[in-house]
Amino acid sequence: MKYFFIYILIFLPGFGFAQTTLLGSSTSLNVEGNSTFYIGGSATLNGTVTNEGNAIIQEDAQVVGAVDNSGNFVVRGDAAFGAASVVNSATESTLGVRGNASLAGTITNDGDFFITGGETSVLNGTIDNNSSFNLESNLQINGLLDNTGGVLGVLGNVTLDGTLLNPDGSETIIDGDFNSSVILTNGGKFAITGAAILTNDFISTNESLFGGETTFGGIISNDQTMAFASDATFNGTLTNNGTIASVESGELNFVNNKHLGDLSFLDVEDRNVIDEVTLVSSADSIFINELSLNTVGKITLPPNFILVQSGLNIEKGILNATNQETFLVQGKISVKPSNEVSTPSYVEGKMLAVTSDTEATVFPMGINGSPNYIAVNSSTPGVTLKVECRQPNPDSLQTDKHTMGLAPQVEWSIQSLTDSAELTVSVSYSGVDFTNSPNFINAREYDATLQKFAKGDSVFSALRTVASTNNNIGTAVPEEGTIQTANKIWITSSPTRFALGLSPVLTEPEVYLPNVFSPGAFLSDNTIFRPFVGGVVVSSISFLIFDSFNREVYTATLTGEDLNLDDLGWDGNLKSGQQAPEGVYYYNVSITYDISEDVSDKYFVNGEREQTQHFSKLGSVLLVK
Repeated sequence: MKYFFIYILIFLPGFGFAQTTLLGSSTSLNVEGNSTFYIGGSATLNGTVTNEGNAIIQEDAQVVGAVDNSGNFVVRGDAAFGAASVVNSATESTLGVRGNASLAGTITNDGDFFITGGETSVLNGTIDNNSSFNLESNLQINGLLDNTGGVLGVLGNVTLDGTLLNPDGSETIIDGDFNSSVILTNGGKFAITGAAILTNDFISTNESLFGGETTFGGIISNDQTMAFASDATFNGTLTNNGTIASVESGELNFVNNKHLGDLSFLDVEDRNVIDEVTLVSSADSIFINELSLNTVGKITLPPNFILVQSGLNIEKGILNATNQETFLVQGKISVKPSNEVSTPSYVEGKMLAVTSDTEATVFPMGINGSPNYIAVNSSTPGVTLKVECRQPNPDSLQTDKHTMGLAPQVEWSIQSLTDSAELTVSVSYSGVDFTNSPNFINAREYDATLQKFAKGDSVFSALRTVASTNNNIGTAVPEEGTIQTANKIWITSSPTRFALGLSPVLTEPEVYLPNVFSPGAFLSDNTIFRPFVGGVVVSSISFLIFDSFNREVYTATLTGEDLNLDDLGWDGNLKSGQQAPEGVYYYNVSITYDISEDVSDKYFVNGEREQTQHFSKLGSVLLVK
């Protein structure tokens, strides 16, 4: 027997309405193209519906029978789909619910399927989504949602107690929280903007993004990119064959996991830049395959032993290792030169690396926002060196008499954790200020030097510079630049300290004789009358001093290689041993010298100046007691 109680209008372009509709189980309803089927109230559809036009139900609907929709089928209230199949068959077709939806049967979607306006929709049946399925409500999945080849978008929270399939070529975007109690396998693109709790396994062979606080309780397996924009806790066993990336600030807690795979920290467009990401682990040691930074923020390492096996890549950003004693980079270290990036890019604190006999080992260190890289060349490969970059204790910055002062912003220490090794050191420095040095003097030009601390003398002394570059063009006092040294330095298990010193640059050879001296003066250089030279290597000197009666009171004639003029000079005593009276005395000095390597190359213009030169002078000096 047929039951068909309906008040409807079926027509070509126009409209109609009715108050209630009951479609019997043995009844079929066909809505042809360009036709509109409109129900002004609720509806119970027990029979089959074939819609090629527009089918609109103004209020709630119970859809028990099969539906084949290739047009526009919309329920403007709540909808309950029964055990029969619903097919949204055409690419241009639309199946929509503007309220809560209960999905118990099988729905196959090849068009546009949407659910909006409700609070929670429940899937107890099966949805085969091959196209676009969008919800503006919460979704409870107890059955099967097969998103093969489709795009699933949920503007709400999702609870997964059934099965969600998101294979390669599919995309699932959940703009809300996500709670899963079952194994979830992702082969497509998978994104959650809210908090996520996955108490069971998560297996991903494609891209996945977690925007809120995320907790994994089961196995985590990643073969491509797993990105996090907040905190993440990995309670289960992690197998990372792809990349784990942080794209916003947060904490990555790897709990007991030791092998972390590739880690990347980067700022991405349309997201907040990283301020700080903190790594946490309860494991006694951590193994990272490749560690990469490309952010304006800071990445803080835990105090655990950390081994970076393949490489450390810093495009920009600060790697905070101040809590570290054993951060070892075994692979290649790649970092942009400090003068090529506007964003600080360096390792802060301590770092270990292994020497190579084919190229320099670069430690991209820095402090207080300023990169201060240090590199070593060693003929002995395989030596593990530990480098620390820190702000020095001002009381320990004592120099020898050849240096004006040390930069109070940075110092380094190097020690060997394996075999002792002989090496040369060079630095690329920035963020230093020499002008506050108590020994600062005015000069035409200045040069920074790398200084090594001598434990026996408790002072820093300059290493011999091969090349030095002042990157502050147009300024005399360098604030950033590079220094390459030639000294062979023996590095042992005891830390060797290095700092930056400042010295005036000799723009030309200088010979100076004072016009007054006093044997009782406080400064030793003022107690002896002699020539002072700079930028020269003296090979001979003749030095005669007479009183006003032309009587000789002092004479010295020396020849040889690299004469030390500290060994000569008049102390104010006559040849008889008596003290000479105060007054004016006269001298005649003649010096032959070669230009030393301390003199700037600017002095030799097109080879016009000779290397060997002579200096002669007649003058007077006042002896004061």
